[in-house]
Amino acid sequence: MILYTGKDLFFSIFGKDVKEILKKLFIEKRNQFSHEFTYFILLDEKISGMVLSYSYDEKSKIDLNTGYLLIKIMNLNFFKNFPKFIKIFQCLRKNR
Repeated sequence: MILYTGKDLFFSIFGKDVKEILKKLFIEKRNQFSHEFTYFILLDEKISGMVLSYSYDEKSKIDLNTGYLLIKIMNLNFFKNFPKFIKIFQCLRKNR
């Protein structure tokens, strides 16, 4: 569901493997896309929405592990996309 919220953004960052990357991050603990921080909204026993939520303090604690997992999952593609990651993180820091 997270792809619905920022499809173009996630595809531009992660490329054609975006679904597989997000799936792997979702399964792992202690990262910004983890199942630990994901809540599903059910309507008539069907998923109708999703919330991915953590505090700023929690985000600060999981940033490093998110980066580590991205390197582990994406291999050399992480370094190819590194400038995009830096630009996005700079934008997010400005808006906090």
